[in-house]
Amino acid sequence: LDSTMTSAKYPILTESQKHSFHQNGFLILENYLSDNDIDSMRQEIRHLYNELEKNSDVSSSISNQNRIFVGDSAKNNENAQDFFMESSDKIRFFLEKDAPKMDPKGEPIWKYNKVGHALHDKSDVFKKVSFQKRIRDASQELMKYEDPTIVQSMYIFKPPRVGGEVTPHQDDTFVSSEDPERPCIGFWMALEDAHRDNACLWAIPGSHKPTTRTRWVQRALLSEEDKSQLLGDPKDTSPMGFIMLNEENPYFSGDVADQYVPLEVKKGSVILLHGRVLHQSFPNVSTESREAYTLHIVDRDQYCKTNWLQRRDSFPSYWATD
Repeated sequence: LDSTMTSAKYPILTESQKHSFHQNGFLILENYLSDNDIDSMRQEIRHLYNELEKNSDVSSSISNQNRIFVGDSAKNNENAQDFFMESSDKIRFFLEKDAPKMDPKGEPIWKYNKVGHALHDKSDVFKKVSFQKRIRDASQELMKYEDPTIVQSMYIFKPPRVGGEVTPHQDDTFVSSEDPERPCIGFWMALEDAHRDNACLWAIPGSHKPTTRTRWVQRALLSEEDKSQLLGDPKDTSPMGFIMLNEENPYFSGDVADQYVPLEVKKGSVILLHGRVLHQSFPNVSTESREAYTLHIVDRDQYCKTNWLQRRDSFPSYWATD
């Protein structure tokens, strides 16, 4: 696979890089982040963690109530789902479900699975990294967006021994676009080496070509016709649910396990992920963490108005000009 190109700044994607992305549904760019960028983000997330642990209300978006177990939002737990839905303009910490099993000698912050979903907006450190001109330009070149808009960001810990599995999924399920030709794009930034042993990403090349299978939505925002497409128990009253869009997607039927390839990358690399490419990661059973920072970008006017993640205000835009 011609998925890796090396350059220091990536002012413009090459034709070979663009072809690789559209052929495979992903593209690896090495040496994308500077050591200073990486150190700044890792220090900042630990600063935010320390403020959380002290219960210091330094920001309206950080408080001691801003943590639930990751996965609770997908269960019939109204409080957890509200907590999750209201994180679009906040910095919230989500506990790793196996945190009680973590090594007591490990770094305390590793009890968390991730932090989301507005680091790019509410932290100056993450804002500086997120709104680089080259990120906007790459998303426009690859997806033909008119107004690239970051709609969510996450810091992912994947802590040693207890870092949970992320099951196969398409990002466009959770960050949906109304335009099937221009779904979201993800920027997955490796803050540490990511390899098979510490649960790197795996993806199926070409799996982005069929349309998106499902969409995760807020039930209250659906029309009556759309509600009839909801999966699961029709009596379910929880705030969020899945709608079936393409039941015939071949990558969700039958055994496709042997089609996955590992996306092993060095610290400082970024993986660009087409919104429909099927990807996953396994539990981290190693003694190494695998920290990463991720962004999801859509074309502003095409962002689906029934998506689970909605802002009370508009999505921010702080794109650098150079």
